[in-house]
Amino acid sequence: FFGSRRWWVLDLFQTGAGNADVSQAIDDNRIRNFMGKVTTQLTPMDKISFMAQGNHKQRFHRRDAPYLFVEDKASRFQDQWAYNALVQYSRVVGQTGLFDIRLGRMWGETPYGYQEGGGPDDIAISDTVRFTRINSQEEEYFNPNSRNQFNASYSIFEDWFNGNHDVKVGLQMSWERMYQETRRLQDHRLELADGVPSFA
Repeated sequence: FFGSRRWWVLDLFQTGAGNADVSQAIDDNRIRNFMGKVTTQLTPMDKISFMAQGNHKQRFHRRDAPYLFVEDKASRFQDQWAYNALVQYSRVVGQTGLFDIRLGRMWGETPYGYQEGGGPDDIAISDTVRFTRINSQEEEYFNPNSRNQFNASYSIFEDWFNGNHDVKVGLQMSWERMYQETRRLQDHRLELADGVPSFA
């Protein structure tokens, strides 16, 4: 068996970005990972293993180019998680054969949300020249997704015709699902060009 855990923390001030109270805006991050694997030898010819892995990423004040000079209130809150798991069974057949079955699943979500405290009147106001944004981010985004996969194979390792030869046959099947949804406060935003209104 094997296992590991990691907790990663990074807090940085965002160069050039400030808040309404004159404080410097922050880019604060948390990433937590875990991984574990268990393997057992059922018989001298049979082995089975299970592996799981998870990742949780939180970026509390995300700013994407070109809008980097954004106050904390108008940044994105990213709360992203993902997991995957795999079960594998293998059997040695005779002196030259190997039978292998794998069943795996991956699932997660990529959400970008509004900052806590944002309301329906906090419409995003972006300046396309100064690359600033105030009041709120432009939209929230959700992307749940998953993938299931099944693999089965049989391999033969033989010495034929004065040489080593590997032959492998198998089957691979997968099913993937992805969903995307975007929502915007009051279904509109405002744009400035160097402080002058240009688009609504």
